[in-house]
Amino acid sequence: MRKRNSGSASSREEKYTIDMSEVQFIINLLKDTDVSHLKLTRGDQTLEITRGVYSKTVFQSSTEYPENVQPRPLKVYDFRDKIEADLSRSEQAAKQDDNIVEVKSPMVGIFYRRPSPDEDPFVEIGTIVNEGDTLAIIEAMKVMNQVKSPVSGIIEEITAENGNMVEYGEVLFKIRKT
Repeated sequence: MRKRNSGSASSREEKYTIDMSEVQFIINLLKDTDVSHLKLTRGDQTLEITRGVYSKTVFQSSTEYPENVQPRPLKVYDFRDKIEADLSRSEQAAKQDDNIVEVKSPMVGIFYRRPSPDEDPFVEIGTIVNEGDTLAIIEAMKVMNQVKSPVSGIIEEITAENGNMVEYGEVLFKIRKT
């Protein structure tokens, strides 16, 4: 810790300052010791070093925070309740619209929207389908299984991505009944 003049010629008050090279030097000295806590105060500055499972190095100067001002605690937001509320609202909205039918995957496999890579997709959003029309293919154990429309209507939403794995019961399409 170095002494420093306050700058005024009349008061010549000496202050101590702690620079980062000295902090690093002190930390290196403590590395090979059993000391787990060190608190060093010089003038209006305090250096506190704590070692252990949750080790930290703290440097605080009273010039940074006046006595009547304290740093605010860190506020942690928990978004789980908001996410659960949003999910329940979206599930309720889907249940309330009786004209929407969800087409779910009948098996685990790879979802394909096209009969082959060079052909157009079976359906797009806005396509009018009849009951029994092929909507997609799911490949399971090298067997191509057709996903057929359970109702006549209009494709409102396609929720699965082409070429991705789908799970049993996963919603693939939403069809608005006509």
